Amino acid sequence: MNDELPAPLTEQPPADRYADLVMTGGVASGVVYPWAVLELARHFRFRNIGGTSVGAMAAVLAAAAEYGRRHGHAQAFEALRLLPRALAERPPHTQGERRRTRMLSLFQPAPAGRRLFDVAVAGIDAYYGNPRAGGAVRRPWRRALGFGAEALRAYGLMPMLTAVPVGAVAALLLVLMGWACPCTPLGVIVGLAGGVAVAGLTLLAGLGAVGFWLLWRVAQDLRRGVVDNDLGLCRGSSTENDEQGQPLPALVDWLHEAIQASAGLRPDDAPLTFDRLWHAPLTPGGPGPERGIDGEVPLQKRSIHLEMITSHVSHGRPRRLPLRDRDARLFFDPAEWQHFFPKVVLDALKAASEPYRPRSPADPPADPSTGALRELPGGRMPIVVAARLSLSFPILFSAPPVWSIDYEEPDAKRRLLRRGRMSDGGLCANFPIEFFDVGWPPWPTFGIWLESKSPYWPGQRIWRPKFLGQGRGDRFQHFEGEPELSSDQRRAAVPPASLGALFGFLGACLGTAKDWRDRSQLRRPDTRTRVVRVQLAPQESALNIAMPAAQIMDMARAQGTQAGLDLVAAYVPQARNAADPDAWNEHLWARLCGLVAGLEYLLDGAGEALNASAHSPRFDELLERWQREPPVRAVGGGTCITEEQALRLKALMELLQQLHVDLRALPSLPQRPRPRSADFSLRPPL
Repeated sequence: MNDELPAPLTEQPPADRYADLVMTGGVASGVVYPWAVLELARHFRFRNIGGTSVGAMAAVLAAAAEYGRRHGHAQAFEALRLLPRALAERPPHTQGERRRTRMLSLFQPAPAGRRLFDVAVAGIDAYYGNPRAGGAVRRPWRRALGFGAEALRAYGLMPMLTAVPVGAVAALLLVLMGWACPCTPLGVIVGLAGGVAVAGLTLLAGLGAVGFWLLWRVAQDLRRGVVDNDLGLCRGSSTENDEQGQPLPALVDWLHEAIQASAGLRPDDAPLTFDRLWHAPLTPGGPGPERGIDGEVPLQKRSIHLEMITSHVSHGRPRRLPLRDRDARLFFDPAEWQHFFPKVVLDALKAASEPYRPRSPADPPADPSTGALRELPGGRMPIVVAARLSLSFPILFSAPPVWSIDYEEPDAKRRLLRRGRMSDGGLCANFPIEFFDVGWPPWPTFGIWLESKSPYWPGQRIWRPKFLGQGRGDRFQHFEGEPELSSDQRRAAVPPASLGALFGFLGACLGTAKDWRDRSQLRRPDTRTRVVRVQLAPQESALNIAMPAAQIMDMARAQGTQAGLDLVAAYVPQARNAADPDAWNEHLWARLCGLVAGLEYLLDGAGEALNASAHSPRFDELLERWQREPPVRAVGGGTCITEEQALRLKALMELLQQLHVDLRALPSLPQRPRPRSADFSLRPPL
């Protein structure tokens, strides 16, 4: 295994050279992120960082490292630099096939789910062709047989399965001997037929009993190891010990220690929180960000701004972390979360939270049943908690329980806080590249997107559109097999139908429902040239948590490092080849065209609508009415607008009308990129 590491980060980017970064989800595929972040950090200071699922995990490490660098911590990016090799190593003082790498050891199931987890890892090995420790890659049929044998061994069914054919042969011999005793031809024939029938029935009965026993054992494991473990195999905290009896770090424990080390903090120090990132110095040893009237740092002025996505599956929508929407308050029970986070993290979370109390007449009153619940904080939340809420791949990870007010219940009877579940952010938004976008950006927002390798370019490990004219086409999901090009008919030959096409079609449907917004965003001209797309082979895909050590290092180097270098070469003037286009210049042109197109779209017909009277009152009449009576009914009455507010609103609408006239008079801009940015603008904010 080539474990050569990149050089330590010693560069100091210019004080005003910032960049934002957003990373997509992908579980095991996230091994590409550390060295991509490292190469970008040599040339940029991170200002806004975001991600989903494993992208959120990479985002919190990048934010912690940037925080450490701003405070003069010389080893701030060492955790990211050493991360791929650490994941590829075997944990010290451990043995056994299931701990081939540290990455695999981070996934620790509950004891009741260990058998299911081991069978799942065996299935992953068989599906992706992972070699066993020290072994070579086996043929598909041998992998399938090995998986079957592993499953039977795990459930103790090998002796039973061996006894079934033995019993069938014994039954055949007994019947044959009983009928063939007269040694007549008829007796032999009758004995043989009866023996075969009895042996067949014995074989079927034995196989049926084995199958029933297996299903019953699997159902028991699912109930105890998944359902009773908060609907997942792994909570993320340690459930195993090494050979010396010490707890073996699991994913959340390990992530907490890496965050603290990157930030220049000890593991037992107060965990790094969102608001500490916001107040970090803008440059090492420099001043902090400007504060607002209330003493807080405004959203646009935060020194290091970190965001990620989780999915509140009980509400059926995504939630941004740190929490902003106070209309849907979320609460946690420390007793339910004690197995999800280290004690130091949970203690800090409790100290930063408040007990439940009603905030409006619509909220149920506090009573003994709500006494243990505490409200999830916003900026004071430890960032490791947010990362775990985002990284909750269904079934593999347990779904943390959260409580919220059931506003669906009628007001007169509302007495309930109902328990819900948080799951993986990738269910709703796997690549929130628009997190930090503004109409006219002061610095670039980079994206790293993980996708399957193109069949047309099998040797390509990363790709990024170099010109605005590239990347606007759609990617195909080849669930019916790779196409064969027919030069004479200028069309792709239709592959023969197969059962695999059906499963591929169902998988493509799921991918479409999950990723349609992200794929649409990638086609936007103001997005595509700033996103590097990591091309993943089947064995490099998300669920291969048991990938061998050599593959981890290869992905980190050939895809992670190269992804970072590709963005640097395009957006850093000193690194760009003179023959290459100025990516930042072209990006700003795309943003300008998109801004113009968006304004045209939003203001189209505004003048006519404001002065129309066929369907609603004129705008002037509405302003007069809203000064006499509240525009919105509210509990306990409402508030009217003032005369000054009415005058300012009228002046604002007149400016918008004039802007629309000016936009219509604007000559056609050259080389306007396609598709127009406004085409995908109608979607609810995350």
